[in-house]
Order: sequence, then structure tokens, then C-alpha cells
Amino acid sequence: MRRLFFVSALALIAATPAAAQLDPLSYGEAAASIGRTQVMNEAITRQNASRNAAATRQRARATCARKDALAAKHGNDDPRVKKLFSLCAQAGY
Repeated sequence: MRRLFFVSALALIAATPAAAQLDPLSYGEAAASIGRTQVMNEAITRQNASRNAAATRQRARATCARKDALAAKHGNDDPRVKKLFSLCAQAGY
């Protein structure tokens, strides 16, 4: 009987920290934290997308500015040069 009481008391003491972690209020805090994290990630993604788009436009403009030199180097019949001229015309460069 004494042993059963000791084992029961030990089980209750061991279960207390685990039960404290399952506080219903902590679920709400976790959800709010996840929501804040998602909003921050979306804002960072939008900023990076606009930076990347600007860098891509600058790179395209610089490449199209060199298209005549690339045609002279590789020849006008090179499929890459033809593709470059086509893409530059579509972009308006």
C-alpha cells in the first residue's frame, strides 16, 4: 500500500510540468506569434521581390545595350544572339 502511494505521488509530480506546458492560453499566444511571423515574412518577401525586379531590369538593360557587341562576337546566325535580339525587342530596349 505504501509503495502504491509512493508511485502515485511520484507520477503526479512528474506529470505536473507536462500539464503546465499544455496551458490553453499558450495556444493563443502561439497562434498570435505565428500570425506575426507570417505578416513579417510577407513584408520581407514583397521588399525582396521589388529589389530583385529592379536588379533584373538593370541587368536586362545592360545586356541589351551590349547586344551588337555580342552579335559581332558570336555572329548573327547564333541562336542565342537571335533570342537576345528577340527578347530585347519585346522588352523595348
